[in-house]
Amino acid sequence: MTLLEIDLKKLEQNYRSLRNRLNPHSKMIGVIKANAYGGVSGPIAEKLVELGIEALAVAYTEEGVQLRKFGIKIPLLVFYPQVESFRNLILHDLEPVLYSKWSWEKFKEALSEEKKSDYPLHIKYNTGLNRIGFHPEETDWVLEQLKDSSFNLKTIYSHLSQTEVPKPNQETENQISLFEQIMQKHNRASKQKPEYHLLNTSGVFNYPECHLDWVRVGIGLYGFANHPRWNETLQPIAQLKTKITQIHEIKS
Repeated sequence: MTLLEIDLKKLEQNYRSLRNRLNPHSKMIGVIKANAYGGVSGPIAEKLVELGIEALAVAYTEEGVQLRKFGIKIPLLVFYPQVESFRNLILHDLEPVLYSKWSWEKFKEALSEEKKSDYPLHIKYNTGLNRIGFHPEETDWVLEQLKDSSFNLKTIYSHLSQTEVPKPNQETENQISLFEQIMQKHNRASKQKPEYHLLNTSGVFNYPECHLDWVRVGIGLYGFANHPRWNETLQPIAQLKTKITQIHEIKS
């Protein structure tokens, strides 16, 4: 029989190690997408809530629904919400990340159908990773949409593409500068006062000056930080165990 063994004590040690690195005012989003990176998302989410994590994040709506059914009540971000799942997302009080004009309009329609207003959401800008996200040149359009009372903007964020690369790194510096411009524009022009986040696990270690209001930690909770020296501060929480039935010695 083969077993994947998850050590929640090591999860706690990793959580505390990462928490101790944060600026005092910074909060933590625990990323448990893809079944907690191949683990078991329910018990891991439950443990993180017990430890005091402020929010969790998944990739897709279905993952968030399962966590709600498991009893998780804290804010749950959905990084890549699919349009066809918006109504289910609203039904389970999940918080979508909106990343394009199309996703925005479709979510607005879903809110209208469900007769919801002041609904919590998050905005992602693409500053260079080139996955999903509003183009920085669309900031004015986003600001115009935020005048609608349907939306309660909680956070704005982006994702750095090379946080594990030794500093100085020009690509990362360019992304940070671009995000700072986006932050300034929102702070000047919008009545809503969102919070901001930019860093993943590697960024927590490599860019402490950019911890901002939140950080997003995923792989770090499970024991890895993409650098040998940083990895020494964490412990892998999973072990794959099996029984060997037979070993052959083969002559070469």
